[in-house]
Amino acid sequence: MDEYAGRVLAGRYRLPVLSSDSYESGAETRAFDTYSGQEVLVRQVPLPEVVEAEVLDADGLPEGFRPEGEPGRETAEPTVARAVEAVQAAARIPDHPGLDQVFDVFAEGGSLWIVSELVAARPLSALLARGPLSPYRAAEVAADVLTALRALHAHGWVHRNVTARTVLVCDDGRVMLTGLAVGAAEEALCGYDVVPAFPDEVDDFVDEAEPVPGVGDYRAARAGAVAAYRAGAVAGRAAPAGAALPVQPSRWRELIPEADGDHGSGLRPGPRASNAGGAVSAERSRQVRMTVVGPVTERWAPEQAHPVQENWQLAAPVGPATDLWALGALLFRAVQGHAPYPEESTPELVRMVCAEPPAFAEECGPVRPVVESLLRQDPTERLDIEELRGWLRSLVRSAPEPEAGANVIPAPPFDAGRLPVVRRRGELVRKRRVRVPATSAQHGRHKRGRAVQRAPRPARAPRERRPRSLGRWLLVLILLALVGAVAYAMVFMPKAGQGTGAGAAGARQENAVGGAPSASSEQRGEPSPEPSKPAESPGGKRSSTPSSTEPQSDVAPGFVLREDDAGFEVAVAKGWQRTGKNGRGQVVYAHGAFELIVVPGRDSTATYGKDPMKYQREDERELQPFRDSTWATSSGMKSIDVGGRTMAEGQFTWQGSDGREMYVRNLAMVIGGKYHVVQVRGPEAERDEVTRLYQQAYSTYRHGG
Repeated sequence: MDEYAGRVLAGRYRLPVLSSDSYESGAETRAFDTYSGQEVLVRQVPLPEVVEAEVLDADGLPEGFRPEGEPGRETAEPTVARAVEAVQAAARIPDHPGLDQVFDVFAEGGSLWIVSELVAARPLSALLARGPLSPYRAAEVAADVLTALRALHAHGWVHRNVTARTVLVCDDGRVMLTGLAVGAAEEALCGYDVVPAFPDEVDDFVDEAEPVPGVGDYRAARAGAVAAYRAGAVAGRAAPAGAALPVQPSRWRELIPEADGDHGSGLRPGPRASNAGGAVSAERSRQVRMTVVGPVTERWAPEQAHPVQENWQLAAPVGPATDLWALGALLFRAVQGHAPYPEESTPELVRMVCAEPPAFAEECGPVRPVVESLLRQDPTERLDIEELRGWLRSLVRSAPEPEAGANVIPAPPFDAGRLPVVRRRGELVRKRRVRVPATSAQHGRHKRGRAVQRAPRPARAPRERRPRSLGRWLLVLILLALVGAVAYAMVFMPKAGQGTGAGAAGARQENAVGGAPSASSEQRGEPSPEPSKPAESPGGKRSSTPSSTEPQSDVAPGFVLREDDAGFEVAVAKGWQRTGKNGRGQVVYAHGAFELIVVPGRDSTATYGKDPMKYQREDERELQPFRDSTWATSSGMKSIDVGGRTMAEGQFTWQGSDGREMYVRNLAMVIGGKYHVVQVRGPEAERDEVTRLYQQAYSTYRHGG
């Protein structure tokens, strides 16, 4: 194939020409297998820098690489060889519709290359880049991922690599899970043993046909380790150096020979007596894993992130609950649009996962209990896999039907007693009728070889009106009514500038943010309200402008309409104090821990463009604390276009200078080529009050320019 004319791997996998540089960064790319004649997917797993720094020879290859007849089939040093063996073991798992197939693995050029099935799908991360999922769709995706995980757990495997990049959404809507082989290779390169000790072992939810030798002892040892973890590690107690293990069954060492250096055994590695080499090696593996994996919350369950101590300490085992943590973090990310922990730095993420709870899952809706149960630090307190399966199935079944829209016309009810009307050919296009004498012969139209005789047309009544003439008269009457209405409005409606009647009220409503002109009380036939008292200006003087005496029907009780000297008008809660316009062009009304910030046209569209959403995200100075904060969230971002006025709205949280969490509602709009900002800030725990103040502010904001 002409498309695949690039580099050839292992003497058989030909890469595309355009991907000559993509495989250098560990990316994945299509390839053509010259042996089978099929397209495959090739993933590169770079060797960690620690491995390369210690074993690379003069030719740039790991020490011990020696060709064995076939290009790309070198025999690697022990670390790389274990990674190859781990991928080969993962490839031997029986095929499952929710898992991709792994075909080949080889080492070449200082990297591992994994060849797998090419699936017509997109990663979940690509869909989340366009926006978060609904809670019900996220539950549907999680249910499919859980089905694939159950199959892996049944064969004793832990996936350890469930992320938004390894979950594929196929073109037909089904979900597949990939990344098992890549995750196994990365864990093996870091020094972990990921291949199950007992390949025939199955979890409790799988019925066993016959007992497996040794599995009962292994389960007893694992149950004892979990029980000891609950009693000791949770309370923060650790045995002194050289002390005996609280739980160490007689066959533990026989069943798991590498327990000293394997996190997957359920034991935190540590020294025996005065030997601290095991703990140093385990901590070194954890540091290498931080470099290889990076800041991805789904891959750092607390049992994986906890630092290795210098003494024996029981810790939570890495097992099926580790994958459930990843599934909970994935659900959080899919619904809320961001991870439950900050991901700017890997050491900071690892520290926070072990020491602090995740962010509140307030916007997860019906999946919030599931997310919070899966993101518990103690794996023994997370949902059981069968209980989780029931929760997800229930959520999928309770999903509402998709909205059909407001402009859909429902079909008339079906009446089975009526026969369908058979329309004759040619009736859709009316032709000129030709009068046929009553004494004419039979009509020349035939159907299925039989003549069809048309009956003579009955005579039309002399004064019968046709439907076409009735339509003309109806159209004339409608036009006359419209002309009369326009004439009445021109004669009897008040002119511009006459008092504060319906015309002035309509003008005020037309100038409101995002609002349309509303009918006055006189037009609705309701009694006119009493005129309110003139509003006080910021300086304490009563305004004598006509707008101050107009009825304030859009102002809620407890608020007053303030006419600011900066040229705008806004509803502010009674008792709030105004500060002068500062150097940033802000007018601030404040009371206690709440602030209303108004920016009346400081920035121009000529400088910042005409997109309020881009201005709100990148340029608005009132949101700079959000962009500077290392722990901040955003939601409800949307653009609004009403009556030719373009606006952008959003909800934000960040940590203030005093350490308190702030909740912010923000509106940026374009008026006369200038950006106007209405923003309300308050404590994160007072979201409802911030929303109430914000709704009054943005619905009453008006500017003369």
